[in-house]
Order: sequence, then structure tokens, then C-alpha cells
Amino acid sequence: MNAINRSEVTKREMNPYEELLDRARPEAPSPMSRAHRAAQFAPFAALTGLEEALDEEARLTARRVPLSPEEEDALNASLHALEERLPERPTVTLLCFEDDPTKDGGRYVTVTGRVRAVDETNGELLFCDGRRLPLSAVCAITTSW
Repeated sequence: MNAINRSEVTKREMNPYEELLDRARPEAPSPMSRAHRAAQFAPFAALTGLEEALDEEARLTARRVPLSPEEEDALNASLHALEERLPERPTVTLLCFEDDPTKDGGRYVTVTGRVRAVDETNGELLFCDGRRLPLSAVCAITTSW
């Protein structure tokens, strides 16, 4: 009889968790939903702003093409004709180059409006709706007169 007791004691000494092996596995009160599980990790954003930076890098800009001497002469002639017609407040369509504030280059835009005045001191075209456009940005003028 002592031999049997010794083997039981040595088994227990070898595996102290043996009495737990026969028990049922405990279960969690309720499984966590996927939304709650994902919410645990939502506040951690190691690369905050990466998406915006990639979008900005992918945005294309154009280089301003310098006007030829003939194009400069045509532009100056159109500006002088515009100045003569200012009392009529003519409607013009301008092709302008708009510099990009964050990257090299910019984009070409078309601006249409009625011109009120040419401010030669500040180098601007003044429109009837209050807009101001630098003369240096104008690349071409189209008129309907």
C-alpha cells in the first residue's frame, strides 16, 4: 500500500496542475464584437498624415511656359486695346498662370469677367466684382469686341 501512495505523490509532485486537467474550460462572459475589438487599436495611428502627404506628392503641377516675343507683343497690344475700352467695362477671358503655394510650378486657369480698371502702379487688373489679378499672371487675352 505504501508503494501506491508513493506513486500518487510522485505524480502530483511531477505535475502540480494535474487536478486542473479534468476541469471544464472557463468561457468568457460574452465574445467581443469585431467593431469593439477593432476600436481597441483605432487610437493608434503611427503614420498620421501619411495619406495627405501621398496625395500632395501625387498632385501634378505644370511649369509656366515663357511667352515668345511675338506672344508678348500680342499680349501688350491686347492690354492697350483693353485700356482704351475700360469706360465700356468690357468682358474679357484671360488665360493666367496660377503659382502653386506649396510646390514648384502651378496651373493654367481661365478667368472671365468685366474689367473695371488697370492698376499700373500695383500691376493688377481690377474686375467689377472686386477680384484683382496680377498682370504678371496673364498669358493671353480673349475679347469679344
